[in-house]
Amino acid sequence: MDSTENIIDFYHNRIEELESQLQVLKMKGQWYSTIRLLLFTGLILCTYLYFTKGFPGSLLIVAIAQLAIFIFIVKQHLNIKYKQSVQENMIRINRNEIMILRREPSFLPDGNSYHRDFSFTADLDIFGPRSLYHMLHRCFSLPGREKLASWLTVPDIDSDALLKRQEAIASMVGSIDLRQEFLAHGLVHFTGDDQRFDANESLMSPATYRKIKWLRWILPLIILVSVLGAIATEYYNFILYGYLLNLILTGLFSKTTAKVMGQTETNLKSLRNYLEPLKLLIEADYHNAILLEKKQTLTEVYQQLQNFQKRYDLLENRTNLLVGTLLNGLVGYDFLVLAMLQSWYDSHARKIPLWLDEIAWVEALFSFSNFSYNNPSYAFPSLDRDSGISGSNIRHPFIPDQENVGNALEFTSPLKVILLTGSNMSGKSTFLRSIGVNQVLALAGSVVAADEFHTGTYGILTSFRKADSIQEHTSLFYDELKKLQYIFTTLDKSNSPQLVLLDEILRGTNSDDKYFGSKQVLLRLKDQNTMTILATHDIALAQLEDDHGPVIQNYSFESQILDGELQFDYKLHRGIAVNKNATFLMQKMGIIPAGQIENIT
Repeated sequence: MDSTENIIDFYHNRIEELESQLQVLKMKGQWYSTIRLLLFTGLILCTYLYFTKGFPGSLLIVAIAQLAIFIFIVKQHLNIKYKQSVQENMIRINRNEIMILRREPSFLPDGNSYHRDFSFTADLDIFGPRSLYHMLHRCFSLPGREKLASWLTVPDIDSDALLKRQEAIASMVGSIDLRQEFLAHGLVHFTGDDQRFDANESLMSPATYRKIKWLRWILPLIILVSVLGAIATEYYNFILYGYLLNLILTGLFSKTTAKVMGQTETNLKSLRNYLEPLKLLIEADYHNAILLEKKQTLTEVYQQLQNFQKRYDLLENRTNLLVGTLLNGLVGYDFLVLAMLQSWYDSHARKIPLWLDEIAWVEALFSFSNFSYNNPSYAFPSLDRDSGISGSNIRHPFIPDQENVGNALEFTSPLKVILLTGSNMSGKSTFLRSIGVNQVLALAGSVVAADEFHTGTYGILTSFRKADSIQEHTSLFYDELKKLQYIFTTLDKSNSPQLVLLDEILRGTNSDDKYFGSKQVLLRLKDQNTMTILATHDIALAQLEDDHGPVIQNYSFESQILDGELQFDYKLHRGIAVNKNATFLMQKMGIIPAGQIENIT
């Protein structure tokens, strides 16, 4: 049994354990539900008997005791329901791991919206269904999804920072319980349509806030004066007048209160959703310096979000008619809460995006740790290479290990351009993508699909897929030219080295024009700060090695026809490809008349 099947079995066993635990929680929930019903029924009965039996004190005591127990049971029941939701998410997460390992769709977003025009993201299948993002993504929040996408699309060129990220990722590979519980709690609170926090969005105008800061002291003073006046004059209606005046004053600001509640609901409410996931993070033990620093920062964030939670709860309590009316009349409750909330917001609004970024960093890190756990045969790359890329058993992470054919590569100075030839379906495009996707992973701090992978902090430029557009009046050929233009414009502007991957360029023109154009592109690239691989069927380009070797060298993927069947070894060879398969395949499929198949080379 290969390592993937072992991991799938591990997830199956976790699901069985989690389902057993869920059944226990459901039974507890049913018991609490039954007790709630009995207590509520008893409370109604006690209340009825209290009023019909002459108000006996013993029944009042029993009713109060039942009410207290009822409130406690309600809270416990809600806690059980929450644990059930977390447990259900844990089961869903483990089932999803199995789905992804079997190259099936994930229930988490595939990141298709993060594609960038002219970038490598489409050519290398970074986003979209069954993409690299789909394999990696284990985030619950919008900032988390964006952080993960940014690590894949904006390569980090600081090798020291990447090494530290590698160490942090490696330190969390075995923490599967923490990773899954963190995601499970997050999925309870975040539904995927969470709003982006806007630090420029104010709760109220400065002028309104100044008025409220004064009124929060004036209204309690009004009640105090009313009480003192009532005592002094024995005219107790003064208290009623003071109470009504306070209600009128708070009523005059009811629109402001409603607006602040609305703003808080849309812009700040999601902050509360981080409390349970954060609690897990700050209670965990870490053995990595970066994560220990993050823990200290996130502990402070957790404390501040708890403070916000208390203020938000106070604001929500005013919607209770009894609480709102009573406390507004007595102390101007709305003004007190609004002032507390605005004070907190003024002190922390600018910090909130930084807080969310810190949490997003952990979400992205856990995604890569999970990827490493699911692929134990993958290795962390070495990022200290000054020039070139090399490695052993380099393969494509989208292909299961039991079907994958890896290749060794020594793409180092003075070699700068590899001309890759080979017949159709021999593995050229897959090899290009293997190098590109592994470079993306390497610059994100991740493990890569290789036994060894030594590289530098190369940016990535590609031209694989072309698309014509009737609406934009662009042809396939012109779209390809725009990609090539983008590549050279980027090279002219960039001070950092680039990895350029090209797959059969200039397909939309005649053979002579294609040869000449491709030759000029390669000659220009060999003088740039780049490492370039061009996959092509144009054998004539192989002559460039004669004139520009060892800077330009030929490599190939071969196919063979054995016993009337087409076979591939998918192994990288030095030199030019000599075998062809197009005629053989067309003959075999009946597209053209059959000939001497054995003579086709």
